[in-house]
Amino acid sequence: MTLVPPPKLAFEDSYGKPLVGGKLYAYDAGTSTPKNTYQDLAQTSANTNPIILDARGECIVYGTGNYRLVLKDANDNQIWDRDNVAAPGNTGLPSGGASGQVLRVDGGGNPQWVSPKAGRNKFIDGAFRSNGGNYASGTPTTGSNQYTLDMVRVTASGESLVFSALGIGNIVTAPPSGFDMIIAAADMEGGTYALNWGGTGSITINGTPRNKGDTFTLPANTTVTAHFSGGTFSEVQLEKDYVTAFDYEPPEVLRLRVGAYVKYLGVGVMATAYSTTAAECVICFQPPMRSAPTLSQLQSAVNLRVAGANSNIGITLATISAERKGINFTITRTSGTWSKYDPIAVADELIARLDCRP
Repeated sequence: MTLVPPPKLAFEDSYGKPLVGGKLYAYDAGTSTPKNTYQDLAQTSANTNPIILDARGECIVYGTGNYRLVLKDANDNQIWDRDNVAAPGNTGLPSGGASGQVLRVDGGGNPQWVSPKAGRNKFIDGAFRSNGGNYASGTPTTGSNQYTLDMVRVTASGESLVFSALGIGNIVTAPPSGFDMIIAAADMEGGTYALNWGGTGSITINGTPRNKGDTFTLPANTTVTAHFSGGTFSEVQLEKDYVTAFDYEPPEVLRLRVGAYVKYLGVGVMATAYSTTAAECVICFQPPMRSAPTLSQLQSAVNLRVAGANSNIGITLATISAERKGINFTITRTSGTWSKYDPIAVADELIARLDCRP
């Protein structure tokens, strides 16, 4: 049995982005003599030499014998020069390749089978989209290490995060003391990682400065603290072995990933009055949060629907018990009464936060 040649080869720049407009030169092995490659297995339609890569950094390559291949970017900067490459076809490709994997040519010109990109980014919300707490751009924090956007922790009290739309995500500007994004130890397997981002700012990983496109080793089951400073950031990626084109997760997937660490309570929360001033609420989490959350009240007076009528009522919230799978808490009104066993429904968008972020 022989391996079916791939219909296209895909190339990436040093940041893991598609090498749009890149140039693949083909020569006789060991020489600078141009050698034809083809667009079809029958070799009836020759490629240009160099081959100009398409908008996905891809091209079709068939040939015979061995080649010297030189890859350059669109500005003729050489990326790699690899000699004695067997023609794509029945030889020269790596063995194996599990179901669902794709063939990728790495920055050294070496073909390898890799898994698709979905879910590879260790940063939760590397596009800065999640803002369940309705943080307003430019609002000063009131304490150190305070979260603003859901997964962004501003370092210094009194500083603010500024952000604006960039595609379906945001571009953020770091405050003077910077901000952090934390990757929980449970999310880290040991090995080589690659880092990439858009923007003008700088990143340190566990205190070590890193450049765009850097690869480095991180241990398993160890918390990663990424510190961002000195400029703007978008599409931040930390991925195993290499970075791929940025993966914008579907909103429902992003909600699940963020919701493992922080949830917000509001409309839809139901409770039952067990006295004339207090009600009890039980909420189950599916899937569970990463650890037992802390309940933080966000408003002192909220709109509640009691016995079929809406009222703005002063309340206090208190945790009875909390665990990964759910929380049980009380809602106690600070004035007035309701009837015992009345159903209580929250009619405000945001009344509390459940938090187990690092």
